[in-house]
Amino acid sequence: MNDGVYPRQLAPLGFDLMSQKPKRGDRSRRDDDRYLFLEALISAQQKLYISYIGRSIQDNSERFPSVLVQELIDYIGQSHYLPGDEALNCDESEARVKAHLTCLHTRMPFDPQNYQPGERQSYAREWLPAASQAGKAHSEFVQPLPFTLPETVPLERYNDSGHIRCGHFSRCVCR
Repeated sequence: MNDGVYPRQLAPLGFDLMSQKPKRGDRSRRDDDRYLFLEALISAQQKLYISYIGRSIQDNSERFPSVLVQELIDYIGQSHYLPGDEALNCDESEARVKAHLTCLHTRMPFDPQNYQPGERQSYAREWLPAASQAGKAHSEFVQPLPFTLPETVPLERYNDSGHIRCGHFSRCVCR
């Protein structure tokens, strides 16, 4: 449910004459998606889980939810308050409700925060060794391998067909 992805914004097709002169009551995919979102809200009986990617994987910059999700969060923040927030002003109460509604997960499954006791504690065994390292480099990868220049093959080692004889080639490459 990321911004720009939902509701869908499809470019009109070249042969779609309805998109050139839209009339009242014409079908819109964007409006259909808004309706589907409302249907999902109404259909949820006990819990509703909506997720979006909140950080970019390239540079960790903030990404925003869909307009529909942001409108829902804003509405709930403005029309509800948490127990004990009765004395707070509207803006502070809204910020606390929004923080209560959203849950920020770590970007990597092996983040050490995922293995701390709590509501979102991970039990995935495959990531535990990486999480226990806590970003430390492995000792065998700290020092790079020594660089050696390959031996040059003199022209005399070539046979008549232009190929290197097998015995000489293995001495040059397989050191």
